[in-house]
Amino acid sequence: MEHQLIDVTTLRNNVNSRIQANADKQKQAFDSKRKVAHIYSVGDLVVIKIPSQSNDGQSTKLLPVFKGPFQVTEVLGHDRYKVKDMRGAERTNKCYEGTTCAENMKPWIKLTELNAEGLDLAQDVVSFAPD
Repeated sequence: MEHQLIDVTTLRNNVNSRIQANADKQKQAFDSKRKVAHIYSVGDLVVIKIPSQSNDGQSTKLLPVFKGPFQVTEVLGHDRYKVKDMRGAERTNKCYEGTTCAENMKPWIKLTELNAEGLDLAQDVVSFAPD
């Protein structure tokens, strides 16, 4: 029975090239579905995604996903920001201050911005008056 000698260096190079090709393919698939993060600056008003949890056994389906407004206090880099409750908008006795990433944030929309876009707030907002 004849034994074949295997060149380990060539085998390792082949395996490494296959691993690298597979990693490149996975990165390309991931990057194709990822969008560029919104860039915020200090002082911007945002809402952040905080998982709502109900303590009374209620369904969380209808609870709000985003909470806010919060104010960006510091830009940390790598799409991370420090946010803080706005004065007067605290939902609890303690002022919220935390770090979050851009993918869990959305810009806060003010009614003046909506009006600047050409929406007539008197016409576009429907109010119901009791009879």
